[in-house]
Amino acid sequence: SQKDLPAVSTTHRSLKEIPETTPIMAEGSDPKTLAILNEVKANLNLSQDYEVMRMLIALGYERIKQLFPPKS
Repeated sequence: SQKDLPAVSTTHRSLKEIPETTPIMAEGSDPKTLAILNEVKANLNLSQDYEVMRMLIALGYERIKQLFPPKS
């Protein structure tokens, strides 16, 4: 469910630099990736592949930042 998803920060500078209209296409993706996209899209009642991909990329980015924090 959506309430179980971690909070995603959209204030990071590099994410702000990405225009909201940048198309992210699922075309050419392998079958496993398409299955994941379709599962997430159905579970969250999203209508577009790009919505799912943007969300998964943002969540993955936040998780990677937690796993590999910047060196001071």
